[in-house]
Amino acid sequence: RRGPRRRRTTPARSASPIRRPGRRPCHRYSPRGLPPRAPRPPPPIEGANLEQSALDFTGIDPYDIEREAVPEREALSEILSAVRKAVKAHGCKRAILVGHNATFDHSFLFAAAERADIKRNPFHPFSTFDTATLAGLAYGHTVLAQACKLAGIPFSNKEAHSAAYDAEKTADLFCGIVNRWKQLGGYPPPEPADPDSAA
Repeated sequence: RRGPRRRRTTPARSASPIRRPGRRPCHRYSPRGLPPRAPRPPPPIEGANLEQSALDFTGIDPYDIEREAVPEREALSEILSAVRKAVKAHGCKRAILVGHNATFDHSFLFAAAERADIKRNPFHPFSTFDTATLAGLAYGHTVLAQACKLAGIPFSNKEAHSAAYDAEKTADLFCGIVNRWKQLGGYPPPEPADPDSAA
């Protein structure tokens, strides 16, 4: 005959977690003992094709919650509203996009406006000022960094490829080329001679 069963007893759990040397106290929501991380936000654009190699090159993390990203339509509406006001203030009919390899920026902007269902796009549907082409004519270089150096514009390779920095340097380069052309007498063009006065 078997004797009475012995019950296994376990020590009572402490109200506070036991700390082992070199380890953090256990957290009830995390298996690794760390506070739970905030969920990653969704991609900036639903169904967007985000090339990992491009993200690695630029250092951009589209899922970073510290980007303080806003919905695409909201961002575009704010930008295009300011452009429309400038167009009206200067008596123009359309805005011309200035960009380095401007075809890419132009197509990206118009695709975003169409995706956000924005009807009043102030930019010209196909005309642009491409600083890559203009820099090739003015300085013999199409690369933004090299063209800026030849134009006497400070350029940092560490800060390059961020949207704000590249846009600022592109604007500086464009203004430098236009100002140089004006100094050479190319702009504004001379008024055409009156044929009646010549006779």
